[in-house]
Amino acid sequence: MIFFAAPLISSLLNVGANWGLYIARYCLGSEEAASYVSMAVIIPTLIGAFMAVELCKKYDKFKVFYIPYVFALLLGIVRFMAGYENMTVYVILNALGGIPLGIAVILQYQFTPDCYEYGQYKTGLKMRGVPFAAQTFFTKLNGGIATAVSVFALTLIGFREGEGVVQAAGFADKLWTFSCLGGIIGGICTLLILRLYKLNDHDVQLMAKCNNGEISREEAEAQMINQ
Repeated sequence: MIFFAAPLISSLLNVGANWGLYIARYCLGSEEAASYVSMAVIIPTLIGAFMAVELCKKYDKFKVFYIPYVFALLLGIVRFMAGYENMTVYVILNALGGIPLGIAVILQYQFTPDCYEYGQYKTGLKMRGVPFAAQTFFTKLNGGIATAVSVFALTLIGFREGEGVVQAAGFADKLWTFSCLGGIIGGICTLLILRLYKLNDHDVQLMAKCNNGEISREEAEAQMINQ
């Protein structure tokens, strides 16, 4: 619940993630800008995914997962301060954001097996379907609620619906501020929630060995980092 709650809160608050076309139209001047940003993010995202695989060979995967969220938060603050007037700067900052995105995307589903091993270790019950069902449920919940919240947030800042409708003065600034601050606040909340997650690769491997009967519970706990 701790691990799945983090991306849920992030999705709810990061309304800007679903406002790409609106930001392109009202802040950057053309919807074509959204295509430029999407193309610029592709390569860094692939690089981030490759980095995740290599880094997990040397470091605990939770640290590899957590640190990019810190980087994404700092990048969001820089993006907010830089503003949207300079198209080149905007595209570059979004491209850099593709690196932590690639890391998060490839690792976010790697923790469900750990949660299963922990659950069996604590309860003695083999309920593999529960954490994987929760993973599917929260993935769909994130998408559905995030879209609804994004639409609701648009009404809060005075969005006028309709083709060719002229938005009120200052709408672009409100759109930019809400999209940036939502991501920043969501990033802070995500980092705080993830701090409650205490599993690590070393301890999970010991739990798995205990669950499989390879070592005793006493032997496992004697070697654990988080007692």
